[in-house]
Amino acid sequence: MDKLEEIMLMFTIAELYYTQKLTQQEIASQTGLSRSKVSRYLKECEDNGIVKITITNPLQANSQLQETIRNKYKLKDIIIVPSSREYDSAVARKNVAKAAASYMSKIIRDGDTVGIQWGRTHHGIMQELDQTDFSDITLVQIQGNSYVSPFDSNEVAFGIAKKLNTSPYILPAPNVMTNAKAKENLMKEPRIIKIFEYINNADVIIYTVGTIKPDDMHMFHKEFFVSDSEVASLIEKGAVGDICGRCFDINGDICDKEQYNRIIGIDFDSLRNSKMPVLIASGEEKAKAIVGALNAGFCKVLITDDFTANLINSAISAAEAAV
Repeated sequence: MDKLEEIMLMFTIAELYYTQKLTQQEIASQTGLSRSKVSRYLKECEDNGIVKITITNPLQANSQLQETIRNKYKLKDIIIVPSSREYDSAVARKNVAKAAASYMSKIIRDGDTVGIQWGRTHHGIMQELDQTDFSDITLVQIQGNSYVSPFDSNEVAFGIAKKLNTSPYILPAPNVMTNAKAKENLMKEPRIIKIFEYINNADVIIYTVGTIKPDDMHMFHKEFFVSDSEVASLIEKGAVGDICGRCFDINGDICDKEQYNRIIGIDFDSLRNSKMPVLIASGEEKAKAIVGALNAGFCKVLITDDFTANLINSAISAAEAAV
């Protein structure tokens, strides 16, 4: 066999092995060569540059994204999980919930007070959270209760509490009061005062952001007892999301003080000044809300997926280009 014939044979073997995925024994049978000779030719393919093997770290892009966002917002930690090859919001939410549950188990210590919301995000965390062996955790709701959410607020609180070997402190109030005076009176109740002492001194706050879009007005109307026209007004004022019902713009500024002052839940100053606020959110519809929360300094830890992280990074790049 001359050199040219040998090179063509090596090329054929390489194609059969790497492209058609035949085993070395199958190639040996097909070519009439011994298995050891097939193995030797495959090695020579690599040595002579006929085959070049490239190993790509699937986490490298995430690592670069993590550093960009971490440095921009001076985060203590950021976790970016994979979503799926063809983006699937359900897969992304599940992966993010799993990462959040794992992170909670790692950072929480006996003696800690942990603040949580309710809703789809926290319901997912509840499902993914493993049973722990904590013995001294204080778990408190940071948001008034929902009467329309499909994810029962008390179910989520008791479900997470069970995994943390504790009982939750339920915030015995609605999300929002009809006016600021009604809220002021409620906040004087001893039980409410005690709950907010826990909230305002929490060691860890696990929270998410909500979205406010024209096509979601009816849902927001039902949840927070405002009319569609009031929601439209919030959008006109630049609202990109909410935290516990309190609406904010892309800079994290309050959009409507009257609406803000009727909400029962953690306030923006307490969230910003809390020891460890952990923002857990994913999805294109939440990207602007996440950026707003980051701009406002509401977050020391961000847990999201790679698709959403790229949207956040694009928003950062666009803002820097506009300066």
